[in-house]
Amino acid sequence: PMQFSRMLPFPVQVCHKLRAEGQITASPRRRAASLSRNLSKPTENLILSQQKQVQTPEHLLLKNTPLFCLRIVLAIAIICGASACMLCASPLLFLLGLFVQGAMYVHLIELQHSVLHLHAFENHKVNRCVGFLLGLPMLISFSDFQYRHLRHHKHLGTALNSETFSYQHNELGSVGGFLKAMFDYSRWRTIVERILRAYSNPSQKISDGLNPLMENRIRAEYQMFGAAIFVMLTISILTASIWPLVLWLSPLIAAEPVHFLLELPEHLGLKAHSNPNVFENTRSWGGSLFARWYSHNTNYHLAHHFNQLVPMHNLPKL
Repeated sequence: PMQFSRMLPFPVQVCHKLRAEGQITASPRRRAASLSRNLSKPTENLILSQQKQVQTPEHLLLKNTPLFCLRIVLAIAIICGASACMLCASPLLFLLGLFVQGAMYVHLIELQHSVLHLHAFENHKVNRCVGFLLGLPMLISFSDFQYRHLRHHKHLGTALNSETFSYQHNELGSVGGFLKAMFDYSRWRTIVERILRAYSNPSQKISDGLNPLMENRIRAEYQMFGAAIFVMLTISILTASIWPLVLWLSPLIAAEPVHFLLELPEHLGLKAHSNPNVFENTRSWGGSLFARWYSHNTNYHLAHHFNQLVPMHNLPKL
């Protein structure tokens, strides 16, 4: 197994090594400044400070913003088509649209995952805005996801590791336990509790409370979730129709089990809490062209943990 260097506190050290190996030609500090652009916030700095693997060709670190935007447009188009099916009189078309739209909600979360790693856009505000909108259909807070997920990258292979989504149940060995975990909708209750807490006393923390900046961001995003639900309720009342809420929320019935199946293979059965070697605590798996598109190359999960600086579209090359 490859030996990893210690955590690097600042990207200049990364760039000095890359330049010494002839992988970059720009001065280390200039390249580090480029890598650090829009990373002035504490949580974003974790992406660089946690990165252990540094021997990565520079071209693999390049973003492809037009391609990423095209992915978003395609996802929105499919969701619109699925909503149209749900509005048809046929029960079969309704169920088909519900499943497809729920599955596309999960696809948006995979795109949100890229945004939280700063793989898509250079501007920090654009990152957060797009990340929030991508998580809105499933009511997944971008800042909460970012905060928890980067801690997952930091502590993977140690007792402090925790998954962003608690899908690693203890009863997966039985059919009944697997189905129970797959159709676990307890996250909905958590969302409602956090929305209510976001509007209540600020002393009631939504995250772990260790990072005041992220706590404020997360609280604001759950408040916006509450506002979005209120707006949809108002539209439903004014139009005397439940369809606005049905079109948005009913696909969540399909989204939860699909998300469970997509997240499950990443660390299941591996030493994710006891061995920091990424080759023993993370796995990649194969998939068709459609599967790689749908998961946004999440199936190359070992490569993603090997170097989280590499955008998802470049993981097959890594």
